[in-house]
Amino acid sequence: MRFRKNMPANLWTQITILITFLISAALGQGSYGNDQEILQKMKGLLSKSPTIQKKSADWLAAKEDLSLLPAFMDAMQLIRFPKEWKKPLRKISGKKMDADWPRWMEWLGQQEVTPHPVYQSYKFYLYNNIDPAIAAFFADDRNFRIRLDEVVWGGVAKDGIPALDNPPLLPAEEAFYLSDSDDVFGIALNGEFRAYPLRILNWHEMLNTTIGGEAISLTYCTLCGAAIAYFGKINDSLTATFGSSGLLYRSNKLMYDRQTNSLWSSLTGEAVSGPAADADMKLRPFYTVRTTWGEWRQRYPATKVLDIKTGHERDYSPGAAYKAYFDSDKTMFPVAWRDNRLQAKDWIYGAHINGRSLAYPLKELAKQSLINDTFNEKNLLVIADAENMAVRIYERNDVEFLEKRPGNRMLDSEGHEWEISEEQLRRSDGAITLSRIPGHLSFWFGWYAFFPESAVWRQP
Repeated sequence: MRFRKNMPANLWTQITILITFLISAALGQGSYGNDQEILQKMKGLLSKSPTIQKKSADWLAAKEDLSLLPAFMDAMQLIRFPKEWKKPLRKISGKKMDADWPRWMEWLGQQEVTPHPVYQSYKFYLYNNIDPAIAAFFADDRNFRIRLDEVVWGGVAKDGIPALDNPPLLPAEEAFYLSDSDDVFGIALNGEFRAYPLRILNWHEMLNTTIGGEAISLTYCTLCGAAIAYFGKINDSLTATFGSSGLLYRSNKLMYDRQTNSLWSSLTGEAVSGPAADADMKLRPFYTVRTTWGEWRQRYPATKVLDIKTGHERDYSPGAAYKAYFDSDKTMFPVAWRDNRLQAKDWIYGAHINGRSLAYPLKELAKQSLINDTFNEKNLLVIADAENMAVRIYERNDVEFLEKRPGNRMLDSEGHEWEISEEQLRRSDGAITLSRIPGHLSFWFGWYAFFPESAVWRQP
């Protein structure tokens, strides 16, 4: 009693409010009850009853809270846009737009919005009705390191795009199904050479294998055009293999690892949700190059190539998958992050140099095949074969290179000859080797969405 008597009145009031709040929370009332009501109204947006849809939309709009808008966006992707939603959407956002889901998503992506705390539970409910395996990525105990409202469904179930696991290989001379002009992704590691045809990876987008004794996962995002090889070994206790989650983030595929069921960005190699994200895990990239089968086979006659008999029934003929998309200048999914330095689907070769990002436009590299460059205090050598879309970047220290020569060789300014390999440059006398820098092709929109501070290289 003495404690209460000597306590300032305003402080006692604050303590009383706090005690009341804690008791209400323990009883399932107060803000918890409001959150549950909001969640129920979000679920109402997905109802088959037009009356429930309209009442839910009006109720949410009355809050005039932009954090509730992502729930409308998810519903809009999956169900017919009710005309009764026009006023609620305008009330929440202040914007007048019709049933144009991509436009709405792109506008929302440009706003600084944190979705309502129950939004993740709403996403779990929504995807549980599509594919419970996808819904598991949104369990309440999962934390996301990316904007949850920009995580959207790609239209397939988890593993609906099946990964290739240790697929069969052929010697180069037995790959009769390939022509020299076919595009392949080439990897060389510890004396082994592999080629993975684009026309097959268009159907699978993920490949787990072993090359030169190393576990390698090759992820290919058809939407942004980026194929990246990662080492599967993350640490001494975890070597991961990957599959397609069925989800996208900024029009880039989210893959998942089969060991922890965590979500990963295929473009950055970072775990973005799940146990791997909680442990700050990140994949280490390895060099890969896109080129033609004829060019790769000429360089490495001992290469092995993916067998067309993958165990899956697909039409692996050239252009059978995604031809219309690659021929178009349009994106398939909303992209809020755009930059007019290049067209959205211009090809670039991207790399990270001393913590900064750099994009080489392929149309610029077509003008010059050998470039002595310097970026962010590192001297670089870019070797480009734009016709075959093949680009490789190496460190060059203080060496100045003059010209390419036949047989994968180059000449420097002091008259030394160098041998070009996938992993390094080696001076003919063996005195110096220069390391290759990982990088990959991508559509400009895909690269910029993740690395907006990226510099763009221009011909001097």
